[in-house]
Amino acid sequence: MAQVTLVVEFGIKPGQLEAFKAFSRALIERSQSEPGTLRYDWHISDGGDTCINLELFKDGAAFIEHDNHVADIASGVGAVAEVRGFHVIGEVGDAVRAQLAGTATGYYRLFGGIER
Repeated sequence: MAQVTLVVEFGIKPGQLEAFKAFSRALIERSQSEPGTLRYDWHISDGGDTCINLELFKDGAAFIEHDNHVADIASGVGAVAEVRGFHVIGEVGDAVRAQLAGTATGYYRLFGGIER
């Protein structure tokens, strides 16, 4: 299976930046033990109102393992932010699509590019 990348955009609720940072730190800490999670980066805008989360997984099975592993923490996102976009990049099977039913805002497959 090919790697799977997620790009998630969060709108941080007014006055919730520090709570959002605590939320994301908890997710980062939980994800440390996942061998199939290759990248798990959180980028906050200069204004502190938007976050882009970049996640890279070894394959779809690694993503599902991660999603299940952090579900109890991730379910609390609504208290501190809204999900504006949830993009899934890579060849994913039915299991990943089922896991993300109602969550993903788009699926994208590679049609060209370069790799070094």
